[in-house]
Amino acid sequence: MLTREKILSYIHAIVTTLETATHHHSDCAESTLYLALGMDMQLWTDLRGLMLASDLISVTHHRVSLTEKGRRLAIDCNEISATAKA
Repeated sequence: MLTREKILSYIHAIVTTLETATHHHSDCAESTLYLALGMDMQLWTDLRGLMLASDLISVTHHRVSLTEKGRRLAIDCNEISATAKA
């Protein structure tokens, strides 16, 4: 069972990674994220559903893109992380 904290930690990792990785490209293959999650298809499916329902990502032809809301969240997360490290 996933805890709220674990779900938030996965979403944080995914949106910040997408924001960084897609800086020059507009999307990322779903398989890349699935592999990053340890090839746990159920975990990816659950997180994908949550992020789609929250309007953080869009998925087209198995390619994942951040929405504007997702990009803002990723930038905010990166800023908080940078402040915490300082």
